[in-house]
Amino acid sequence: MLTKFSETISGKLGEQWIATVLTPSFAFWLGGFIFYILQFGWAHLGAAFTAQTDLIQLIILALALLGVAASGQIVQRFDLSILRALEGYWPRRLDPLRKFMRSLQSKRLQQSETRFQELDRLIKADMAARRVPDPELMDERSALDQSLRRYPADMEDVMPTLLGNTLRAAERMPHNKYGLDAIICWPRLWLLLPGEARSDISTSRQALDAAARLWLWGLLFLVWSIWSLWAIPIGLLVMVFAYRWMINSAGEYGDLIESAYDLYRSKLYQELRWPLPNNPAEEFFQGQELTAYLWRGARGQSPAFTASNKK
Repeated sequence: MLTKFSETISGKLGEQWIATVLTPSFAFWLGGFIFYILQFGWAHLGAAFTAQTDLIQLIILALALLGVAASGQIVQRFDLSILRALEGYWPRRLDPLRKFMRSLQSKRLQQSETRFQELDRLIKADMAARRVPDPELMDERSALDQSLRRYPADMEDVMPTLLGNTLRAAERMPHNKYGLDAIICWPRLWLLLPGEARSDISTSRQALDAAARLWLWGLLFLVWSIWSLWAIPIGLLVMVFAYRWMINSAGEYGDLIESAYDLYRSKLYQELRWPLPNNPAEEFFQGQELTAYLWRGARGQSPAFTASNKK
């Protein structure tokens, strides 16, 4: 029977089955199967399986793999919902929890900012006195500076979770720097990006979605605790690993989004025949006007469209 089964998964079909096996969904069902065997034993299940004909055994295995693949597709549908939940977009009935978590994140942000300012003063004092700053203080300030970039600049935008703040900071960065609203402008800018840039951003987003999916599988794995308490630490470990992966992926994804605006925002102006700003101060207000134009349109006579901004 196993020989026949191995023959059926050869070639391209075999590659598809292998791709199905090497997934969190397969690990989830395999873990449940192992815990079931540990709880109830293999004898009665193995006897029932071996009592079937080769064809029935093959069908059972094929249906099992199809079920694994189908469950993987179903869970994948919840990628965005899981990300939104982990960011802190919760139902109104959870507002008390949301406010409490936001207060913790705000307190952490304020402490980091205070420490960063303190370190900055110490280091600048050393440099002013022509002393070599303490390398440990330099490293700490650099780490804090990087950490602070994962929070939105406006305290009102702080989210209840670190993941939410990382993505919110990336979402707000184009407006803070250029006056462009990321949500409104991004679909237009995306169409103007070169293929390599879009590929890098897509890959980063896929990693973020995969981490969210793995977190959900870790949560679902807790259901096997009905058969073995070992499912609890395993599931929690997967959830912690997946969340850390999400934080790293969100940071990389946010950096790529910011870089896209840094390097290609002028294409947005050019393709819309919008006058290019002459300096940073002008760009911020012009970016706000361009955002409003994309969102609601305009009926006025200014600014005058350029014949072509392309060089």
